[in-house]
Amino acid sequence: MKAFACVIVLCVAVIFHSEYVHASNTDIMSCVLCEMIAESVSTLNSPSPAAALSSMYKRCAHMGLMEPACDQIIDDNARRILGMAGLGTPPKNICRELNLCDH
Repeated sequence: MKAFACVIVLCVAVIFHSEYVHASNTDIMSCVLCEMIAESVSTLNSPSPAAALSSMYKRCAHMGLMEPACDQIIDDNARRILGMAGLGTPPKNICRELNLCDH
């Protein structure tokens, strides 16, 4: 059983450490990561763009094997996330607008 778990972890690590990590709207994990990222910005009081980006990347740094996928969501969508969060858009709505969540 341990060997099987190690193989799965190794496969996940290889997939997420590739240079072609992209999120899609059919991926529940992308939705969860997006909401987590958007929440990290929404909880700040009038952050500067640099502080907001720092907060988002710090949140991803705690995601272990999912960090590259999390970082990719920020890389692809930071401006839109910051813009919508600045307008008071709830995290779930931000991610729905980015087509990362369908709920």
